[in-house]
Amino acid sequence: MNNILVRSTIVLAALLPAAGNRPSQRAPDLILVNAKVFTADASHPFAESLAVEDGRFTAVGTNADVRRLAGAATRIVDAGGRLVTPGLIEAHPHFDAPPPGRHIALPNLPFPGPTAEETLAGVAKATLDGPGWLSGITGYPVFNDPRNWRDALDTAAPNNPVMLSGCCGHLMMLNSRALEALGIADGIADMAGGRWGRDAAGKLNGLAYETAVNFVTRRAMPADPDASVEAKILRQGADAYARWGVTTVHQMAHESTLSTVRAALERAALRIKWTVYAWGLPQVAIADSWREVDTDGGVWPPRTRLGGSKWVLDGSPLDRGAF
Repeated sequence: MNNILVRSTIVLAALLPAAGNRPSQRAPDLILVNAKVFTADASHPFAESLAVEDGRFTAVGTNADVRRLAGAATRIVDAGGRLVTPGLIEAHPHFDAPPPGRHIALPNLPFPGPTAEETLAGVAKATLDGPGWLSGITGYPVFNDPRNWRDALDTAAPNNPVMLSGCCGHLMMLNSRALEALGIADGIADMAGGRWGRDAAGKLNGLAYETAVNFVTRRAMPADPDASVEAKILRQGADAYARWGVTTVHQMAHESTLSTVRAALERAALRIKWTVYAWGLPQVAIADSWREVDTDGGVWPPRTRLGGSKWVLDGSPLDRGAF
């Protein structure tokens, strides 16, 4: 990657003092020289150098002007002409635990996605490797196909539990083996914010919508009592984001409690800023959705914080779950 990004509080360079007019203060911690610094100032869009002190940009200007601010302990980095920009912000990621069992490889994801026939062929092929859970992602044309997908998946995989998710997480389909393994029977009631697909006789047809998907995944994923698995997932995600120039992440914690996410963040010791949002869905009453945030008394690790609650007020158009 040819960009150098400074992980610090972002202050538009246009509002910073030029190095020659900088007020008296102690020497900066870091100086970048020989850079192409994007300033967001239309009259001076780029500069050669910048200084950082206590996590803030404190000066921007020419190499010579900014170098004069250095002290004995200042770290000076030669950017070699590379672009320097404020860090990017990831506004809405989810960090899911891996689904159970073996992965079903399907073509053309995420769009346009596999056809119904390609999906069933992929499931059938995956069964050849033996018993156990099969999990994968399929596309919207499949979920919009009106056939009974529980029956179709039972034919393709009569002996394996099968779980197929939509690429945006609002839909899921399961066969009879999966429903049995998860203890989901035909008489299960719909929950707030979600529902189970049914045939004309009221029998489950294998489809799960919105919060029913969350119900399935929480039952299907293995327990993570010390948050070590979630910590590994968060660390891998944060490392990838840092390579891409992302310095702040706003995580939607849709599968985990705040206490679990906080424990995972403690273990992960991330290098970038991290904000967590609880899953704002009611268990019984709307007030339940606020309770987890309102009663959170934990101390969040360095560079992390609780931002509030995410609310889902409707489905997604591509999933045909939107009003």
